[in-house]
Amino acid sequence: MEGFFQGLPVWLNFVLFLIGMVLITKSGDYFTDAAVHIAVLTRIPKILIGATLVSICTTCPEFAVSFLATVEGKGTVAIGNNIGSCIINIGLICGTSSLIRAASTNKSLIVRQGAFMLMAGILVYLFSLGGI
Repeated sequence: MEGFFQGLPVWLNFVLFLIGMVLITKSGDYFTDAAVHIAVLTRIPKILIGATLVSICTTCPEFAVSFLATVEGKGTVAIGNNIGSCIINIGLICGTSSLIRAASTNKSLIVRQGAFMLMAGILVYLFSLGGI
């Protein structure tokens, strides 16, 4: 399938992109409605359904990419996928929440958590130096 869309006209790629966006958006709506319906039927709090079912289902594509990359011997793709996913999730959550409402915090908390994240990044780098 590599290069399948390269031979298509630009306008058709644009149309396919728009169709994909509509399908993803509508599927997200159906998924959310189904999660709420499951919560109502099972009498499980919606927050618990959101924290488990939704988080598991949104992680499945990342898991599939990492699994297939590892099976094909491309472990660097799997590691990059995991690290990139964490970075983008942290960035989007912090950015979106700060757009909605400013977070009040103290400097020591930021320094402590920032140092922890920096050390985690350094550890990943050090562990990856051997290429294993």
